Amino acid sequence: MKKYAFFVFLVCVVTAMPTRAAIERNMTGAELHTMCTSASNLDYGFCAGYVTAVADALHGASVAGYRACGHDGTRSQQLIDTYNAFADMFPGNLQDSADAAVAASLARAFPCR
Repeated sequence: MKKYAFFVFLVCVVTAMPTRAAIERNMTGAELHTMCTSASNLDYGFCAGYVTAVADALHGASVAGYRACGHDGTRSQQLIDTYNAFADMFPGNLQDSADAAVAASLARAFPCR
């Protein structure tokens, strides 16, 4: 009975917590850059997933008005490095939404001709 009660308690706690995606849906480029340069594996993993998802969305479509081409087969680490370099060079662009900042960095690094 104690195991069952603990399981119910755990389910209640987990379902009551907001998801990270819900918390981060209005994330700025600056907040994402902080995660991308974090020593925390959780933050860095979120960064990698986010940047990779934006790169995937840029295949044949625009994101926040930006287009990128020729980034097929680019490793996640290179995409993150591209974003971090862009963030360091253009900190004023980090007030935009995170998806717009990532899309801008990839459009600059992988322009469509």
